[in-house]
Amino acid sequence: MLFSASGYFANPQVAKGFKHLGFPDYFRVELAIAKIFGAIVLVIPQISGRIKEWAYAGPGITFISAANAHFQSSDPIIAN
Repeated sequence: MLFSASGYFANPQVAKGFKHLGFPDYFRVELAIAKIFGAIVLVIPQISGRIKEWAYAGPGITFISAANAHFQSSDPIIAN
C-alpha cells in the first residue's frame, strides 16, 4: 500500500490515469493519504481489531471501485 501511495504522488502516469477516468486531481491525493493511514493502522498493534477490519476492507473497496471506473470508461480488459 505504501508503494502504490508513493506512486500516486510521484508518478505522472498515475495522474494521467486518474484524469483519463474523469477523477479530479485531489481524489488521487486523498486515496494516497488513505492508503498511508491504512498501512500505519495495520502495523500498530495497539489499534483495535474493528478499526483494522476497515483498514483491510479499504483496499478491497478501492480495487472494486477501480475496476468499475475502468469498465465505465470503456477501457479494454487487457491494456498494452
